[in-house]
Amino acid sequence: MTAAVQIYDIAKNQWRRGPDLPQGRHHAQLVSVGSDLYLLGGFVRATSVNNGQFWQAGNWQASADILKLSAKATSWQAVGKLPKPLAETVSFVKDGQIHLLGGRSPVGPDNSQWQHHFDQDLHWQINLSALPASGAVTELARLPVKKNSAAIAVLNNHAWWLGGRNRDLGNTTGVAAFDFVSAVWLPAVQTPDLPEAQAGLAAVALGQQICLFGGEGSKEPKNVFSTIWCFTPQTTSWQAHGKMQPARHGHGAVAVGDAVYLIGGATVAGLNETSSILQRWQLGLE
Repeated sequence: MTAAVQIYDIAKNQWRRGPDLPQGRHHAQLVSVGSDLYLLGGFVRATSVNNGQFWQAGNWQASADILKLSAKATSWQAVGKLPKPLAETVSFVKDGQIHLLGGRSPVGPDNSQWQHHFDQDLHWQINLSALPASGAVTELARLPVKKNSAAIAVLNNHAWWLGGRNRDLGNTTGVAAFDFVSAVWLPAVQTPDLPEAQAGLAAVALGQQICLFGGEGSKEPKNVFSTIWCFTPQTTSWQAHGKMQPARHGHGAVAVGDAVYLIGGATVAGLNETSSILQRWQLGLE
């Protein structure tokens, strides 16, 4: 794993290095709020001893860190802690507050190996102005199911929670929508399932549509998806809009204006064949 931070300048079409993280990590959440960046949770390298307790060394120690990088800062600052370690979650920003949904956390004292972590149905809202107080994190209506490695997009006063996987049951086609007005999850009949059971996928809101990119399967032989799917909340079906080539999972998707930037990912299922690719995609030009 790496502590490197890489920054892309859209106008110049150039990459540059930013301030390194305090330690390398993977499966964390990186969220922009105004001119600040926040990094939350993820897995770090476990040492053999932590707070007097012996752990087997490994690359899967879930973290509760909340780190902040201000616009002109030269280093990351620790600004608080999550209520418990969390990784493989999803995040969005609403009214200047960060939301985290689902993911995996340790359920016992062990916290260094993949198998130590179990799926969560949590929905946390983080009041950034109240950090580092423990009361800065509020628990909202729990998710309909427990899963990790899903995608999230916000459109028209709803947060759409898409796909993902359950550690024991595999990938899901399930879609759930959180209503910001009523603060409840909509019934399943109002949220159309995904065309395929996908995890490690990415999603963005683009205009009045939600678009999905990539992901991996959970059935052998495990595959990686390339079809780009979009839907409008008023419809009950997904429409294909070309393919993402190469197919990959674990990538990022960022909407800027009418374009989506697809960043990195792995071209085979699992933890191998990560890619440095950056693509720009526009709906209707596929």
